Formats: sequence, structure tokens, C-alpha cells
Amino acid sequence: MDEKNNCFYCGKELEYLPYICRYCGKSFCSEHRLPERHECEGLEKWKSGELKKFKKSIRIIETNKPFMEPYDLTVKPRDKFNTKIIWVILISAAIFIFYYLYSSGFFNELKSLRVDVFTTTTTIQKPEIDIPKLEKDVYELVNKKREIYGLKPLKWNDDIANVAKNHSQYLADLNQDFTLNFYINHLDQNGEYHDSRLNKAGIYYFKFSAENIGAGAIFSSYYPETNQPARYHTYEEMVTNTVEGWMNSPGHRKNILTPELDETGVGIATDITKTNYIFTQVFIQRTDCGYKDGSCCPSPPGYLPACYIPYNCISGVCR
Repeated sequence: MDEKNNCFYCGKELEYLPYICRYCGKSFCSEHRLPERHECEGLEKWKSGELKKFKKSIRIIETNKPFMEPYDLTVKPRDKFNTKIIWVILISAAIFIFYYLYSSGFFNELKSLRVDVFTTTTTIQKPEIDIPKLEKDVYELVNKKREIYGLKPLKWNDDIANVAKNHSQYLADLNQDFTLNFYINHLDQNGEYHDSRLNKAGIYYFKFSAENIGAGAIFSSYYPETNQPARYHTYEEMVTNTVEGWMNSPGHRKNILTPELDETGVGIATDITKTNYIFTQVFIQRTDCGYKDGSCCPSPPGYLPACYIPYNCISGVCR
């Protein structure tokens, strides 16, 4: 296996620039770039104090598909033709490198960071997030999506929002470390879904219900050597990314654009680091009769008043 063109850990061919581990100096793919992911021997030596200094090295990547055909770059005396070609190649390479760095956002990343040149420790202030405002802004953007498709806006319901928030908090508490064994599900600790959670909160006045869940980190990139954030999402990006993620998922999109659903609540929770967020939105189609302890629904002539299963109409009340 060619260590220069393949991931040292899994053997995967490196299609782009490799990730070179600062502790062991070997090349890895994006999946195994972190020292913990490729069982780095150098990391253990660093922790033990054996390695105190690290030397940066530049490795030449040999590929089977060269960027251009080989050319003799030997400069001969008074050979102006070859000299001009060398300058063309150098200028072209400089333009290509600049364009690559610009298109990848490298210069924007430099602007967003403040680095101590003596300790190479990055310091960035994490933005403060007003969770109640974030919940309402996600709700407003969902209604704007419904408006685009000619649907009526959903009415906010504080009781439903509390049910959504409790489930978000349960998932956030369950995932204290979002990098290992990440778990997100519509089931709660009792093995119950949103309709049962609504009933336990005393909410029976609905024909049917639905639920959307999402999770995301407040930062968009991080330093692999330290696992520290390199750039944070803006507040607007958090709102937009959440709703657009739901709209790009068939099941979540269907919940947002179901005409019969008319009330909702959004609940958001964060883990102990306040960098990872869980979003839950619960929807219902409200009914004025047929639910537990509600009035019985009127029926056509010749039929008795009715209630939704499993309730029965007793003295005009569903029990």
C-alpha cells in the first residue's frame, strides 16, 4: 500500500490533500484524521512527555494522475524558450493555489480567528443564544414555509411547546458527549411517542399529532488537534439550517406542510457544553369534541354522539 496516496489506517485512497497527523507524521483520510480515530502512537508519546517538540514537514504527494505531463525544467544557458515556460508554470500554479484557497473560504477563516503567535492557542468568544427567542424564530420560519405553499399559519401553543422542550432536554441529557454514540429518537425514556407525551401532559384535544426533531452544533468547524471550535454559526444560520434541514427531509417536510395540522410548539435544549442543540417541534390537529373529558361530537340523525377511540360518550362527556 502506498502510504503517500492512501490512508495509513484504513487504506482508503486519498482523493484530495491528505490530513497529516502532527503527532505521528502519517497521512490519513478525513474519517481517521483525529489521533483518537487512528490509534495514534505519537499521541501517547506526547501525553507521556516523550515528545516535547513537533516539527512541521511538507510531504510531496505522488499520484498516478499527474496535474500535467512531465516536462524538462532544466534551464539551459541562453535558452529563453524554456525560461518563459517555467514562468508560465509558476504563475499558473500561483493563480491556481490562490483560487483554491479563496473558494475554500481559507481567507475568511483567517479573518474570523485571533491567534496568539506565541502559544498558537485560538481564542474565540462563543455567541450567546437566547433559547426562547430561538424557539419562536424557528416557529416563525416554519410558518413562512407554509405560507409559500398557501397554507394557514400554525398557532403557537405553550402546553405543546413544553412537551417538545421536555423531549429535547431528555435527548440532550442522554447525549452529554455528542461525539460518541450519538442518539436521537422520537421515543422517550419510557418507550413512548409524542402522542402519549401529549396525553400525559393533559393534552387530549387533538385528532392526530406529528413531531420533527433535529440536532446541530453551534460551531461549523474545529481544530482537529484540540477539538476546539474554529468558527461558530451565526444565530441566523442556526434558525435557517434547522428549518431547511427539515424541509429537505421528506418525512419532516410532510409534517410542516400538512394542511390539517393547525397548532404547534417548539422546544430547544442544549448539552452541558452549550455547543450542541436539540430542536423538537410537535404539531396537532385540534378538535373541539371527542377527546378525553371533552364534549361528545354530534352525529348524523339516527346515531348517538361519538368520541374518539378509546373513549365513550357518557352523559355528553367523553370518558
